[in-house]
Amino acid sequence: MYEKELLCTVAINSIFCYRPRLSNTLLEEFGGFSPLFELSHQDLVKRFGKNYDFLERICDNKTLKEAEKEIGMAISEGIRIIPISSVDYPAGLKGCADPPALLYVKGNALFNNKRIISVVGTRMPTKYGTECCRKIIESLAESGFNPTITSGLAYGIDVAAHMAALDAGLDTIAVLPCNVNRVYPASHINIAHKITEQGALISEFPRGTECLKVNFVQRNRIIAALSEATLVIESAERGGALITAQFAHSYSREIFALPGRIGDLRSKGCNNLIAKNIASIFTTTDSFTDTLGWERRSRQTIRQGKLFLDTDINKEKIIVALNYESGLTRDELTTKCGIKLPMLSATLLEMELEGTIIKLPGERYCTIKS
Repeated sequence: MYEKELLCTVAINSIFCYRPRLSNTLLEEFGGFSPLFELSHQDLVKRFGKNYDFLERICDNKTLKEAEKEIGMAISEGIRIIPISSVDYPAGLKGCADPPALLYVKGNALFNNKRIISVVGTRMPTKYGTECCRKIIESLAESGFNPTITSGLAYGIDVAAHMAALDAGLDTIAVLPCNVNRVYPASHINIAHKITEQGALISEFPRGTECLKVNFVQRNRIIAALSEATLVIESAERGGALITAQFAHSYSREIFALPGRIGDLRSKGCNNLIAKNIASIFTTTDSFTDTLGWERRSRQTIRQGKLFLDTDINKEKIIVALNYESGLTRDELTTKCGIKLPMLSATLLEMELEGTIIKLPGERYCTIKS
């Protein structure tokens, strides 16, 4: 027989998985979920009224039997169940108004006493977005702070963030819209396996849950709540990444967005977040970690991470070229400086943000002194 509070929490989660605010209200009222199952149907009706559909399920012995079976199957597959009453339950989630009653966890990630950053974005990123995602995470790894990278294992920026974290030696957490015994999307199963060895797959959904559209929204709230900050890398005007940002905003988390060119549809969401002062503009790793209040170590021991690494030489080439001939286009700069277009685009953006160069009409560039 399993510990009673765990058993009752699994049962409550099966009932209120799509109504986490209600389960949290019950938790606050009763101090735990097991006292609920000690009440008779008559007592429950007196307390809540007769119109609640969950009363019958609480009184039905099958609910606890199904919960016992759920726990047994999880244990047999190496899946941990962390109830909200556990000290291992993420503190960030517990402090929200709509925390899941429990988390299913496959892997070895720790949620507390650990810096956690969420990185989300479009499912159809540009090469620029994917490259920036990789460089940002590499830079965070080189900063020495070693944050855990959280995302949703979806196509595009999500999976790029997980892969970059794995390559950089950082732990990574994938929050799934289904139970952790099933990987979604299925094509990412190999990456998911690596994540369980260098982080964890987590979910609030019981075994057999279908991947409904609402699941992705619920998944996004966990991504936002787990993290100190959410970084959005490329997003259209609407999309899941912006839903995650909205949750992060409601939880009073820091939000950052990677700026993009005006008119670029896949950057419109990021640019809007910045324009509305919902998100801070992401420029460098130093600025990012300073905003979060992370203590900076000695510059002699840690290479300070910038958003775009190893660009000083490229910047010098661009400055020389523009001082010699102002108003060059990207294609002309690529030819004259010998810099590949993705790196050139990234470097030009950083130089614009630094105020070193300006972009003229017709996608032409000049130095501030020109």
